[in-house]
Amino acid sequence: LGGDYCVDNYNVNQDTAVKKVGDKIYFYDDAWVKWGGLFGQLEYKTGNLSSFINLSGARTGFLKEDYFKDPNDPVRKSGWLWKTSYTVKGGVNYNLSERSNVFVNLGYLSKTRASKYLYDGYDAKFREKTDNELVKALELGYTYSHSVFSANINAYYTKWEDKPMNDIYTKVDGEDAVGQIPGIDQLHKGIEMDFIYKITHNLNFQGIVSLGDWKYDSKVNGVILRDRNNRDVELGTMDFDAKGVHVGDAAQTQFGGSVRYEPIKGLYLNMKYSYNDRYYADMEPSSLTGGPNAVDENGDPLDSWKIPSYDLVDFNAGYYFKVDKFKFNLRLSVFNVLDKEYISDARNNDAYIYSTALNTFDANAASVFMGLGRRYNVSLKVSF
Repeated sequence: LGGDYCVDNYNVNQDTAVKKVGDKIYFYDDAWVKWGGLFGQLEYKTGNLSSFINLSGARTGFLKEDYFKDPNDPVRKSGWLWKTSYTVKGGVNYNLSERSNVFVNLGYLSKTRASKYLYDGYDAKFREKTDNELVKALELGYTYSHSVFSANINAYYTKWEDKPMNDIYTKVDGEDAVGQIPGIDQLHKGIEMDFIYKITHNLNFQGIVSLGDWKYDSKVNGVILRDRNNRDVELGTMDFDAKGVHVGDAAQTQFGGSVRYEPIKGLYLNMKYSYNDRYYADMEPSSLTGGPNAVDENGDPLDSWKIPSYDLVDFNAGYYFKVDKFKFNLRLSVFNVLDKEYISDARNNDAYIYSTALNTFDANAASVFMGLGRRYNVSLKVSF
């Protein structure tokens, strides 16, 4: 911006607050992680029946030091926090015939949180709640395999408990406040199918169907709001209710298909179509506080804004050939062939947009990211 320096007062150990190019500003931390784990798997097979059980465990330690704090400050260095995680997975498969089989898989995961959800803001201080995330999963499926037609279909039910969330930033009586939701539950269930039909030896059609229902499944009362500049100061509390709100960041209804044609040996052409619907904006937790503007006529929390459905067409082509000892792989990709305008991601009730509409749970209050238009990619790979 044309300045020669800036003034930064975050480092209490500094000789001067004047900072020039290359100087450290705002924060200067180091974090250490120690990890060790064990893994084991047993398999059993008899006749048409096969099964497995998978066990794993890990012990992870976390430590953080903030070099901008006074050496005698108790939150300069965190000390080690040790967490234990483990996984238990098992499954059974039964072959109904030479071409078809059914299976069931079960899983229980106790997962250590990512380090950013263990520390209290930028301080080298651990949060009060550092419980593991828990994932309980059930999957049922059927597979059919044939030289002409093959298909897979499966149903899943996954309960995710104590999933951490990013901090909530809001205001209390005009003061900047931050709140930490200790953990929230999600319930994911759905059906998926994929298949391939070989029309001729060099022409095939592939398809996918994915129908999901992913929702938040909990609420938290009495979330403590603290001063953003001094987290030891409590400014108040808030209730948070997201039960029944759809999980964002992915389309929960998807259909797709592709046609692949190989006119001559080494050359392939592939056209792909995909349709995406029931794609919800990311939830904004500070707007789900149970107030009159955050619930419907039945008192249930309002759902996030649903992004308009969209479909895309992509094209891929490639040619493999060999010259002496050199192997060549030439590829061409055209993404979004029809140059469709679409929204690829959104955040519900985003306070950082320039809009007079706040917490209206619709397009007017959402921040969006537009999808990329038509674009090309050409590559050549040479191996020898």
